[in-house]
Amino acid sequence: MKKLLLLTASTLLLGTFATAQVSTCKNPCTKQKVVQEGAFIGVRVTNGPGCKNAQIMEVLPNTAAFANKLALGDIITTLDGKEIANTMELINLVATYQPGNVVKLGYIHLGKPTNKNIELGALRSRTVTEVTCCDDVTTKETVSNVKPNASFVISPNPASSNINIVANEILNGTATVNFYDLMGRQVYSVEANNNGYININVNVSGLKDGQYVVKLIGASKQYTQKLVIAK
Repeated sequence: MKKLLLLTASTLLLGTFATAQVSTCKNPCTKQKVVQEGAFIGVRVTNGPGCKNAQIMEVLPNTAAFANKLALGDIITTLDGKEIANTMELINLVATYQPGNVVKLGYIHLGKPTNKNIELGALRSRTVTEVTCCDDVTTKETVSNVKPNASFVISPNPASSNINIVANEILNGTATVNFYDLMGRQVYSVEANNNGYININVNVSGLKDGQYVVKLIGASKQYTQKLVIAK
């Protein structure tokens, strides 16, 4: 029986994990950081003709392979110039990379040798919650003077436990979402790597009832919205 390789993305899990306490901080706040683990291409493969190389049996949707139009029947021959003898060699080689690394994939498509630079995805993701100190935060922006940006949407709003944050403009790299109370203190923060558009789910059950200012901060852009917590 031919061996199959599944390189697939998992759902972003926004769970809460135990964190260390900040003992000398007057204004502690929590911060979420998305940790991505396990590099993946996004294909299911088996050994190619003559048990050589790795032949694609399935291209998984919303993956690097799908975005780069790899197809059923394509034969992966090299990865960063290293020859792929069989599926196990491909598995072991991909495992040496990290999510977000760009690799040069050599493959045969419709009988024609092809090369493409592909950014590897993550096999799984988890969110780590940390307690940090926000004593030095000087931002003071009340809900009344916030001007919501149409490119940044929070739903539902009001919310009680979970919210979905969507940005309709591209924010490559790491985006940060900061939550401020009416005193201008940062009380919560979330970080998420993204490949363009932001669409994440955030657990806000730890926030008290009231009004908050939420800022989405990218490398070159920043958006602001109001949020009401009502449980």
